[in-house]
Amino acid sequence: QIAREQRDLAQEAKTAADEQRDRAIDAEAATAQRAAELEQVSDFQTNMLAQVDPTQAGVLLTRNILAKLEEALTKAGAPAEARRQQVDTFEQSLMLVNATDLARELIDQTILTPAVEAVNTSFADQPAIDSRLRQVLASRYLDFGMYEASLPLQQAALQTRRRVVGDDHEDTLESLSHLATLLHYQGRLEEAEKHYREALEGYRRVLGDDAPDTITSIGKLGALLFARGRMQEAEPYLQEALEGHRRVLGEEHRETLLSINNMGFLMQSQGRLEEAEPYYRESLEKSRRILGDDDPNTLVSINNMGFLLQAQRKFEEAEPFWREALDRRRRVLGEAHPDTLNSINNMGFLLQQQGKVAEAEPFWQEALEKRRQQLGPEHPDTLWSMGNLGGLYLVTGRADEAKEMLTGAYQGRRKVLGENHPDTIGSAINLGALLVAQQQFVEARSLLEPLEPAVRELFAQANPVRVISLLLHLGRARAGPGFDPVQYPLAEANLLEAHGMLTAMMGATHVESRRVAQELSSFYTAWHASEPTGGYDAKAAEWTPRAGETP
Repeated sequence: QIAREQRDLAQEAKTAADEQRDRAIDAEAATAQRAAELEQVSDFQTNMLAQVDPTQAGVLLTRNILAKLEEALTKAGAPAEARRQQVDTFEQSLMLVNATDLARELIDQTILTPAVEAVNTSFADQPAIDSRLRQVLASRYLDFGMYEASLPLQQAALQTRRRVVGDDHEDTLESLSHLATLLHYQGRLEEAEKHYREALEGYRRVLGDDAPDTITSIGKLGALLFARGRMQEAEPYLQEALEGHRRVLGEEHRETLLSINNMGFLMQSQGRLEEAEPYYRESLEKSRRILGDDDPNTLVSINNMGFLLQAQRKFEEAEPFWREALDRRRRVLGEAHPDTLNSINNMGFLLQQQGKVAEAEPFWQEALEKRRQQLGPEHPDTLWSMGNLGGLYLVTGRADEAKEMLTGAYQGRRKVLGENHPDTIGSAINLGALLVAQQQFVEARSLLEPLEPAVRELFAQANPVRVISLLLHLGRARAGPGFDPVQYPLAEANLLEAHGMLTAMMGATHVESRRVAQELSSFYTAWHASEPTGGYDAKAAEWTPRAGETP
């Protein structure tokens, strides 16, 4: 009896164990099935989000609205001619609204924001899927130029991936690289450099030097160093990226075309315009053919071709490129996208260079207002717009408005970019010009004199106009009212050098060359009044005919 009871108990225990095992197996299978289903959902949502296109949505939205209006008028019994006139009138009014901007706002409200909320509530127990969806959402916001919306998603994706798969996983490196790019676009350059370097070190370690992601990371770090004004340091990175992309991805890959364009931009910024041109033309021709005229990378190439022609002072040739870039960016990217704002700014710059100051001002005001709204008051692009508008106010005699803009740009650049960044030095020259215009000569000299060595080193080849500007304003400050036997010879040297550079660049009869010749004539006349026996009256007489009729 006892043995039978023991056998029964053993059988019951075995049955219970079998049932427990079966339940565990079923639970594991259910978990695996749920994970597979969630992975399918993740794949589907990722693919759908990646295909969201506000430009195409804007086109379809406009087309559907017009079709629905036509349909409604037909149902209401409107005659054909009246229908056509009403639809045409409505279409003209509708064109005042940027369809891409409208579609992007609708996409954000109806797709992206609900997707963020769904991720927050649906995938708490699936961190890999959570981070994947946050990454794709962050990338879409970045593409749309909505940087503030992108940032928390990007940071969360990176944090989760670091925790779940570790620092050396490709997914983590992807998120790290995207965060660096986002910070770069936000103008947070020091933070961006730190993340770019970490991402590059990780890609080299995990994937090797010839992996496409590694090569792209090299190019991104080079572009960041360029943005920080460290051009010599940037060049080997950009060169390595271009050679790597050509070798690994081929001559016509999107990343190769971007690297070609970046090398052109670097060459131009170093004043090597003849070397820059083949890069720009290759990038533009291939981008139009392979990516299409409306691709954002093609629009960068179109814009940069205009930038090169402007630097070559071929203003009439530059204008159609910059107008095309602006028109396409307004339509494809929307009115408030940072790339569109760059094109708006560029049009102002070109028009002022052509002497069309009144036409330039609305472009620069629009760029500044929208950059403040979209990027913030201390973004490098916003500070660039402040400097541009301040320069325009200066040449149009609006000293108080110029002072506000130029001082703000200079102080902002010192804080954000540092004392030695080329843009900061450019702002200092502009502020010095204002001080000269306000006859604050001592203050102008104290600001401009320390800049001369750096200006010569940075801009003698890359941007000689900056050197000319410094020499002119420093010469004027040194030649200010009140004869100073120390400052006058220095002023003479500055003005003579500036005139020589202007003549070499633009010719002796150019309006700017003649204006400086007139300044030299007046300068020598004043010097003669202070030192009648110095022979400066003869020098004044020598320079007067070179001035001609100056405006």
